[in-house]
Amino acid sequence: MSLSVIIKNIFLAVVVLISCLPVHAQSSNAGMRLNRDVLIKKLTEADKDLVFKQDTDISLLPNFVAVDANGSQAQLIGKPDELMIVKWTYVFKPDEKVNLIEL
Repeated sequence: MSLSVIIKNIFLAVVVLISCLPVHAQSSNAGMRLNRDVLIKKLTEADKDLVFKQDTDISLLPNFVAVDANGSQAQLIGKPDELMIVKWTYVFKPDEKVNLIEL
């Protein structure tokens, strides 16, 4: 077996293993073990325009949402020490400078 075939097989095995990690993480009900207050603090330090407000609870879980000046949105769903969902929705703009700042 040639070296390129061995490297290709190793690469494919790593890709398959990495792709299975999110499935394993989502299958348990333990949450992400992220502290909501710490994450909100870090996000607001990175983007001063973000102001988190508690929105309607989803499935009896606290739901915090923030929208920045460019329309991008952060959403944190779950208990303070057991977030179940963390989403960042980015809105592309025609201005490349704004897009780089958001990314």
